[in-house]
Order: sequence, then structure tokens, then C-alpha cells
Amino acid sequence: MTHEVIMPALGMAQETGVLVRWLKEPGDPVVKGEPLIEVETDKAVQEVEAQADGFLGSVSAAAGDEVPVGQVIGKIYVDASAAASRERDETVPEPSRSGPEPAPSPEPASTAPKTEAPQASNSLGVKTHSGRVLASPKVRRLAAEEGLDLELLVQAGYSQPFHVSDLTALRSIATETAAQSIAPASAGARRGRLDAVCDARNLATLREQFSSQAKLDLPPGVFFARFAAQALRASMDRTDELVIRLEKLEGAKFAQPTLYIDPDQSRLTTDPTESEAEATLILRDLTDSALSGVMLIDDFSGPILTVARDEGRGLFILGLDYGTEHLTNDAAIAVLTYFAGALADPLVHLA
Repeated sequence: MTHEVIMPALGMAQETGVLVRWLKEPGDPVVKGEPLIEVETDKAVQEVEAQADGFLGSVSAAAGDEVPVGQVIGKIYVDASAAASRERDETVPEPSRSGPEPAPSPEPASTAPKTEAPQASNSLGVKTHSGRVLASPKVRRLAAEEGLDLELLVQAGYSQPFHVSDLTALRSIATETAAQSIAPASAGARRGRLDAVCDARNLATLREQFSSQAKLDLPPGVFFARFAAQALRASMDRTDELVIRLEKLEGAKFAQPTLYIDPDQSRLTTDPTESEAEATLILRDLTDSALSGVMLIDDFSGPILTVARDEGRGLFILGLDYGTEHLTNDAAIAVLTYFAGALADPLVHLA
């Protein structure tokens, strides 16, 4: 007598579940009511109990497999010897066939040798990876929404199946990969990157004061542009014209860029500058998005400053990408340090 183990429905609209792991191995005794498998849905990872006493025999799903609800993934046998026999015969199941085996198709006269993709095996002897990425539906959906490639986690050596917590690492890997893929703007040019965080609460308070007392609604980008220009002048003794190109991410794309010419030498304003001047620095405002950083493929070789926001901790997340033909390492550190300090204490730097 056998009892089938099926992928359970753990939610109202659940269509599939990801088998995180088996808590028993083939041949192990199973007691009704004790945890047998772990299943991941869009909500969480849950333990699923065995529905019968016996011995675990064959399994037809491996850790990381996404399985339709109701599909059989294993069997429990009353007799230990039957379970052992099934374990030998069906650990790696073949698709069921009815009728005689079809005759093999004739091979072409000349074919290139096939190279099999390497496949890892778990402790049950079941193949867990055949060239596809193992992740829950929720992780796949979130990665697709952000344009992230889960294969990067595989290449970086992260263990599968992937969970939502792995997306933080994936975002960093994607940014680094994009940076490495950009060819230098000129022979011998190299690019570097610096990251920093600073308090975002003082700027929010200052903007509220402008709004309530001066009836002036100034978006964060206005302050970002002013402080970026100040940082370049203070760190590099720049006396020439500075053109800051502000690019704000709205939804899934950047809005029309706004140019600010010498924003550190004029009053705070939301009025864009009409100019065909080439940007000295690109400033990318990510504060209204879920992104913490971007490295886009473009032809701009100058410094690129990004500002994101961690709303929960009240912080700005800053990044500076620069080429050595525009900024030395010491100058880049000075620019980002000044910029972070200005955002953290904006009132002092507006004086």
C-alpha cells in the first residue's frame, strides 16, 4: 500500500509551489503529522506534514523545483523493503510512457558532438539544476520588474533556490557587471566608484520650512544640483562654468533631463535652464524609486552622481562613478564627502 505526497495548496490563489527541501531521505521512516517537506509560496516558507505512516520511497521533485499544486512529488510505502526498492528504481524518475518504446529517430549523417550542461545532485540523489535558475515565483516576478538577471547569482556562486533576500546581492552584482561592461571613453581611461550614506531628515525638514514659511515648494533635485556644484568647486578649485544635468527616475524610466548652470551661484529655483551646453556632471535622482543605484550604458564619460533614499532609516544612499580622465581618486573622495556633508547639514551649506 502506498500514499502519494502531493504539492499542497497553501493559499487561496496558489497555482504552484517551490519545493525548498525534503526533510526526510528515501528509506527513512515517516510518522504521520511530522514535517516532511518545506514549501515556498509567494507568502512564506512553510513546513508540510506527512499524511501517513510508513517509509519514504521514490521522490519525483528536487529542492528548488517549482511544482503545480496537486502534482505527486513522492510516495510513502507501508513496507520498508518496498520503499527501498522504489528508491533504487525511481530516485530519478523518467516520464511515464504508455505503449511500446518509440523507435529512435535516425541521426543525421554528420552531427556535432553534444555537450551536456553540468548538473548538481542533492543528498537524495535527485538532480537539482539542469541549466535553469531555481527561484520562487515571487523572486522571479520582482527580478523581472527591476530588469535583473537571476543567472548573475548563479555565476556568483549563490546557493539555490533563490529567495527575496538574495535580491539585495543581485542588485549590487548587476551594478558591478554593468560598470565592467562599459568601455573606457579613451585609451588608458579607467573608471572608479565610491558609495556613501548620510542623514536625509534635515533636508526634508528644510524643504518643509521653505514650503510653509516661504510658500516655495522645492523638490530635492534642486538641492542636489546646488550641492553637487559646490562639491566640485570646493574639492577641485573649479572656477569655470559648471553644468549639472539632473535626471529623475519616475516609475520605470527617467524623465526629461533638467540642466542647471552654476546652480551654486544663483538662487534656488525650479526653473530649468535652456542650454545646449555639455554636462559637467550627471546627477541621477532615484529617491522616488526602489533602486539603490544604477549604472546605465551611455556615452557620457564624466562623473555620475546618484542619490537614492532608504525611507525606513531616514538615509540618502549615494554613489559616484567617475573616470580618471576627469577626477583623480582623491578628488572623487573629496567630492562625495562634501556632497554627503551638505545633504546631512543643508542649512549650513546654503548660507
